[in-house]
Amino acid sequence: VGDDDARAVGLTCGGTIVVSVERVDPGSDRVPPFQDGAPLPRLVIAGSNEVAVALANLGGPLGRRVTVCDAREAFLQPARFAEEAELVVDWPHRYLAAEEAAGRLDGSTAVAVLTHDEKFDVPLLALALRIRQEGRLGYVGLMASRRTLLDRRARLLGEGTPPELLSLLHSPIGLDIGARGPGEIAISIAAEIIAESRSAHAALVDATLDATLDHDEIVLVLEGAARRGQEEGVTGRIRCVHAVGSGDDAIVEEVRERRVAGDAVDVVTADRGLRERVEAAGASVIGPAWLQSRI
Repeated sequence: VGDDDARAVGLTCGGTIVVSVERVDPGSDRVPPFQDGAPLPRLVIAGSNEVAVALANLGGPLGRRVTVCDAREAFLQPARFAEEAELVVDWPHRYLAAEEAAGRLDGSTAVAVLTHDEKFDVPLLALALRIRQEGRLGYVGLMASRRTLLDRRARLLGEGTPPELLSLLHSPIGLDIGARGPGEIAISIAAEIIAESRSAHAALVDATLDATLDHDEIVLVLEGAARRGQEEGVTGRIRCVHAVGSGDDAIVEEVRERRVAGDAVDVVTADRGLRERVEAAGASVIGPAWLQSRI
């Protein structure tokens, strides 16, 4: 690949890229190989307004399947939304209840409540927060001013929502980046959903490691300077889990030090470049499915 072509597709240092293109006809059961057969995480947007349109149109870049639900059919104009977005005319709390009953929600599902109307907000939040507590939602956010948020909290408490569930609600919705206008607000919401999903993944890794550590196995998650493991007085097999944000150089250096000390080292990674480097340093490489197999 020439320098100009490489830079055009984001390979600033040049190199080789393999592109796979496959046509998938509408209605086909064929799953594109890059999806690995796994369903996309969901983003359920309650309410149809300019922020909802901007957020729904971010679904593709976020890698999420988007559903926009509003009881007001006139607000759900298909021309406003990305073609991939599913538009549902229903009361949002009834739609979410049906999706829960059908088993179509999980810990990766995000719900953004943008209705800005108490008759929609309150029953939906009461349900969503309960499902969130049970682990079948990963994010619940409410678009509201601080005054409106106080009102919604009071109404939820008055209708019997346990106070501890209110701590699961992200409101005002979105990361505080000084967003102005629908597009920027949508970006701030997307950023908060990403941040929440990453922290949930980190918690899952921690729980998995806590459940699998024993006296002859040390597990290290290398994320920059972070380390996990019970190393004092312990020798044996080392596992280095390459998590999102890990520093490759730190992992390779760790492998070298462990091998010099006589330890056997496994590195869990799907990164081909890192795989080659750690194998050259003397480690064995196993796929990231190891983590799932230990849960």
